[in-house]
Amino acid sequence: MDNAMRAITVAVLGLGFLTACSEDNVKPAYSDRSVQAVYQSANCGRDQASSQATWIDSHDQLKAAYKRARSARLGVSTAPPYVNFDTHGVLLIELGQRPTAGYLLRLASQRMVMDKGDGLITFSIDKPAGVAAQVITSPCLFVAAPRGDYRGVRALSTDNTVSLQTAVP
Repeated sequence: MDNAMRAITVAVLGLGFLTACSEDNVKPAYSDRSVQAVYQSANCGRDQASSQATWIDSHDQLKAAYKRARSARLGVSTAPPYVNFDTHGVLLIELGQRPTAGYLLRLASQRMVMDKGDGLITFSIDKPAGVAAQVITSPCLFVAAPRGDYRGVRALSTDNTVSLQTAVP
């Protein structure tokens, strides 16, 4: 009985030592950060059919992307949304051209999950319900995300049909 207790004690202590020394306990594999949609539109002027993600790193880049996104809209031109580029960047998610009206991108979660050096932002795609106008549209979503020590951001649709990756300078 004494040998059995010793074996159990050694096994429990060994398991505790291995668990305490595992890399996951020393450094978390992920954390999350708040993100916010700052602009979305059903028609953003993208003339390619493919989807794309772009990291926007400055006010000038945001101004140019916003101007292109708004170019398809009639009416008064407006200033781009305010983003403090000292603390944040913007991820532009573009779905690409679609053959009908009724598509729209929405932020699925206001959290960007950090996993092994990359950020993950999830979004949903609203699709036309029933008959929709036959007109070329190109939905987009601008998402403000905090700057950090991550190397890239991935945008993933909630239905897993669109997965985009971009580097963060």
